[in-house]
Amino acid sequence: MPTFVGPWRITVGPDGALWFTEPCANRIGRFTLAPAAPPTAGGVSPAQGSGTSADVTFTFSDASGWQNLGVVNMLINSALDGRKACYLAYAVSSSALLLVDDAGDAGGPYAGSVTVGNAGTYIANSQCAVSLNSAVGSGTDLTLMLTVSFQPAFGGNVIQYLAARDSAQNNSGWQASGVWNAMSQTPLGPIAVGAITPPRGNLLGGSMVPVTFTVADTKGAADIGIVNLLVNNFIDGRQACYLAYVAAANSLLLVDDAGDAGGPFAGTLQLNGSGGTIQNSQCSVSGQGSSVVTNGNQMTLTFAIAFMSPLAGNRVMWVAGRDNAGGNNTGWQATGTALITIGN
Repeated sequence: MPTFVGPWRITVGPDGALWFTEPCANRIGRFTLAPAAPPTAGGVSPAQGSGTSADVTFTFSDASGWQNLGVVNMLINSALDGRKACYLAYAVSSSALLLVDDAGDAGGPYAGSVTVGNAGTYIANSQCAVSLNSAVGSGTDLTLMLTVSFQPAFGGNVIQYLAARDSAQNNSGWQASGVWNAMSQTPLGPIAVGAITPPRGNLLGGSMVPVTFTVADTKGAADIGIVNLLVNNFIDGRQACYLAYVAAANSLLLVDDAGDAGGPFAGTLQLNGSGGTIQNSQCSVSGQGSSVVTNGNQMTLTFAIAFMSPLAGNRVMWVAGRDNAGGNNTGWQATGTALITIGN
């Protein structure tokens, strides 16, 4: 824009930019404001674990300073659903933590609220009881430290979702940032999903990463029929990295982009010694580095996976298993999360 003296007239042009005009000099200038970067949901620590209670740290950031954050949310449930969840909102301006009631409406009513300075005071719904231990802002970051105790009826593998909104209504969107086994009071069935490694990974897209997990069967590992791994935002096989291991054939199948578990498939591998690669638009899996090992009741599977750009962002890793003929099924279990980044 010219640097001489005005007077300038400022108007909004047809493209939404600011237009500066100086009629006496027949000059015109145009200025476009760069959109503000949305806030970010930084993460949760621990990002994986088990137990009926935990001290948990949540972090959020805003490039304009933590004071620019409006409301940050934490939602713990088996899916992204506020109903029957441990659903929390922290309002920065009032330093208040609110717990949404069982109906799950973010606008209320609330099961309770607590402000900074009242550590040890719990707010509770039917899923959890929560204490706000501290809220610390520094530079661009806001850090919340909570004690979360899960109610007996709320158990199993759950996902920790985070979201942040700033004072201008820019939003990070929901980010799957961790998982937790809330130690269900319901006994495990004949077949059960174990832990996954890494439980929370910062994975560079395009690089082969070993993903290892276990499935156990009370009748022995030989009774395990099919084991699935699904990496996506939601339990949806479409546009996902969706794998099925068929024990009887020692075959690993990658479902194609359409996501139908019955096929067609993007490719098939034999585990333990075979080479080759199978690939869809979301991931590729190498036979080299992929394996299956059985020991007693337990099957351990390792898949060497490279994630592609369509899966960039925070994703959930679900595992499911079923036996050969007993009709027993674990259902989908959220076992880990991954932040997949794509290099330049």
